[in-house]
Amino acid sequence: MAPPYVDEDPNMEMVEKGLEVAEDEKRDAVTDLYEDAALASDETEAALDDIDYPEGGAKSTSPELSAIREKTQPR
Repeated sequence: MAPPYVDEDPNMEMVEKGLEVAEDEKRDAVTDLYEDAALASDETEAALDDIDYPEGGAKSTSPELSAIREKTQPR
């Protein structure tokens, strides 16, 4: 536990932002791999239709980030 004069909230905000960025990067990399495989397949249209793209503007939350936020929110 940090001394009382240390504010840990900025640190948690940075950790959460880093986790969100990392999750987005992984999701984008996986989507790129699926798109490449779909374009290389014989049934390109059907394979592309199977890819679940995130909705624009919709913010997804991974189970890891949900757990962190649940633990850090005051009750």
